[in-house]
Parts: sequence; C-alpha cells; structure tokens
Amino acid sequence: MTNLLCNKLFVLAPYYLKLTSGNSAFISILLFYVVAFVLFRLCINLYPQKKDLLDVTQYKSQRLIIGVIVSFAFCIVTTLTLRQFSEGIKVMTMQKSPVSFIGGIFGFAMIFGATCGIKSIAKTNNFFVPFIYAVAMLLTLATINKNDLLGIFPIFGYGLNVIIPKGFIILSMLFETIMFFILPPNLYEPNDIKKIGNYSFLFSLVIFITIGGIYCIITPPSSNFESYEPFFRLIKQIELGNFLQRFDSLFLILYCLSAFLYLSTSLYFSTYIFTKTFKLSETKFLVAPIGILIICCSFINYLQEYMFNVIEKINYVLWIIAFIIPYIALIKFRRIK
Repeated sequence: MTNLLCNKLFVLAPYYLKLTSGNSAFISILLFYVVAFVLFRLCINLYPQKKDLLDVTQYKSQRLIIGVIVSFAFCIVTTLTLRQFSEGIKVMTMQKSPVSFIGGIFGFAMIFGATCGIKSIAKTNNFFVPFIYAVAMLLTLATINKNDLLGIFPIFGYGLNVIIPKGFIILSMLFETIMFFILPPNLYEPNDIKKIGNYSFLFSLVIFITIGGIYCIITPPSSNFESYEPFFRLIKQIELGNFLQRFDSLFLILYCLSAFLYLSTSLYFSTYIFTKTFKLSETKFLVAPIGILIICCSFINYLQEYMFNVIEKINYVLWIIAFIIPYIALIKFRRIK
C-alpha cells in the first residue's frame, strides 16, 4: 500500500506538486493527507468485517456500477502509469528505442507479476519497498545544498487561494486508498485493515513530504519541471570525488523496481475487482487479456502529446471514486443493516 500511494513520486507527482504549491509542497501534502486520512477513517469506521466494497451493496445494479467504475478507473490509472514509466525510461536512458518497445517490456513484466497472485505480490513488495524508498530518500537528501533551504520561503508558495482549489489533484494522487476497501477478504485478520491503513498513511506521508517536499524546495521556480524524470536530473549532479559519480544508475534500478511492483499490483486488483463484479470463477485467467489491452492502450500516440492534460483532468475525478463512492455505499449499507 505504501508503494501504491507513493509510486507517483517517481513520475508526475513532482510536476503537480510544483504546479499547485510551488516551494510549499510540504504544506499542501500535509493538508490533503489530513483530508484523505479523515475521509478514510470515516469510511473504515463504517466498514463491516470480512467484506469488501462490492459485498456491501444491496442490489446487483449497485454492485455492477461500483465494480465497473472502480475496475475501469484502475485500468485507466495503470495504462497512464505504464506510459509514464515508459516515457521516463526512454528519456533517461533509451532515447533511440521506441516507447512501445519499452512499454512492452514493462507490460509483460506486469502481467507476469500479476499472474503470480496476491501472496507473491505482497511478499515481493514487503522485501523491496523499504529498500526502494530508503535509498530514494538518501539520494534526494544528498542533492541538498545549504542555499537551497532558503527556497522554503514564502511558506505558502503561490498562496492558499491557489493551493486549495488545485490541491484536489494531490488528493487524487491517493486514489489507491480505495484498495483498503477491497483488501479485507484477502487478509488473515480482516480487522487489521484499520491498522494497515494508519501505518500506510503515516509511512507514505513521511515519504511524500521528504522526497516531494525537498524536490520542490531545491528546484528554482523558473526551472522546466514538466518532465518525466525530475529526480533523475537532480541525482545526476551528485558526486563523491572522481571515483563515484553514477548514482543515476542506482536511481534507474529503483525506478524500474517500483514500476514493476506498482503495475503488477494495480493490474492484479483491476482484474480482481472485474472478476468479483461479474462473479467469475478465476482471476488469473483474465490477467493476460486485460494486461494486453492495457499495454495496447498505453501505445496510443495521443498520450505522448497530451499526457499532462489527460492526467490533470482525470485527477479532478479520481478522489471522488476513492473516497466519496465508498462512503455513500457504506452509509447505505449501515442504514439497511
């Protein structure tokens, strides 16, 4: 869950943090994490044991609508994320390779990971995620100069009148919060979902504030931050004498690992939700068809030119799917009960 919530730090989160908050990203991150956590607690306190979001619906039509919306949203997010990571690798290290070739490699790795099932996904994340973000934070901290810390002023960046309206984009970066309402039947102890949620929000908040906040402070306002490789540019500047200068290679390893883990998890739950919505028997048999469809959609040339515009428009909707739909469904379930 920490990787699902924080993975965007490697792709477009720095762009939107800089766009909406300027150098005061840590303020807006904290503000909207508090909002997201309050909404999460409101929903989770209504949550029944051993049931997921689809199980609490009263009518088949409600189950169908919610399942299709959530599954479709996951597929769109997975498609855009696959294209973002593919574009990032192309810009950083494989300029002469077509983006479809890079996306195909990521895509089939994603299908393989999702086919292994939720236990394998959980164990792999458990092993790699602490390492990925510990090293990423160390690399980010290594880019700071003393003069950069003055970039924290003015504290409120572009002003609250800009931060708050555009901040819903940041709230939508936590779209994967809806996974908390899908996970309980897959846990040995469904009641642990509250504890899992609390720790996931805490860890991801620390990671977002340290990595995203530091990036926004140390990059000048006039810099061209609309890119797929914001941290790669910074990390290339780290040097420890003449013998150790290629930290960008280490970052690429973290970048690819994080992408593989995120995409595998996202594809698995896209398929899982679809399967459960239509009461199909097996999830893994649908992983490959849905995964191939996602890969093909990520190759659309339209995304190359309008990626930022597409994601910005979608981000004004995702927070509704992540928080408002679960709350409405759970309120109705409680009233019926």
